[in-house]
Formats: sequence, C-alpha cells, structure tokens
Amino acid sequence: VLLSAPLYDCADNVLSYNICEICVCSCDCLVGCTDAYACNYDVDAIEDDGSCTYAENNYDCDGNCIAEIDCAGVCGGSADEDICGECNGDGPEECWDGSMECNPSDCPDQPGETIEIMY
Repeated sequence: VLLSAPLYDCADNVLSYNICEICVCSCDCLVGCTDAYACNYDVDAIEDDGSCTYAENNYDCDGNCIAEIDCAGVCGGSADEDICGECNGDGPEECWDGSMECNPSDCPDQPGETIEIMY
C-alpha cells in the first residue's frame, strides 16, 4: 500500500508524497515505538526506532503481577501446596502399617517381635 499525500518536515517544507520517505525529516516527533503492545507505544510515531520495551511475562508495564501467585510467592509460578500443607512438598509418608502420615513421627509404633520361650 502506498500512501500518497504531501509530507512536511518541521519547517513546513514538502519532503515527499510517499509516506515511506518520511525518515528524511529531522523532526524527532516522527520516530518512536510503533508497536501498540509495547509499554512505551508512541501513538504519534510513524517510523519504529527500535526503542520498544515490553513487560516481563506475567507482569504489566508497571511491574504488577497479572498472574496467580503460587504458594512460594512466585508470580505465575507452578508450586503447589501438598496435602500436608507444605509448599512443593512430597506429601505424606507411608508408615510401616500402610497408613500415611505427614510427620513420620506420627506413625504408629511397630509392634515388637514376640519370642516364644518353651520350658
């Protein structure tokens, strides 16, 4: 697409009738970030000057977390709380009798061996 209209520099001199040649203007108001998704988008910029900046993943342009914060406090993190309430924990441990306990010291005592003594 070729846009044809007179283009002027900052001193009102006709530069061209082709918008693609606007780069010859020494007026700084025509260059800037032209990506509307960038944090520093310049609605007045006609030519992109490579200055666009973007928010980090899971954050907005002001540095605010826009994703869920996991149990470890990480924005957009994947840590989960196990059934024992421990962040990224391994869950309960199996006791000798097959029961499951979060704290192994809560497992029932294993019965001692019975030795039969005959007279």
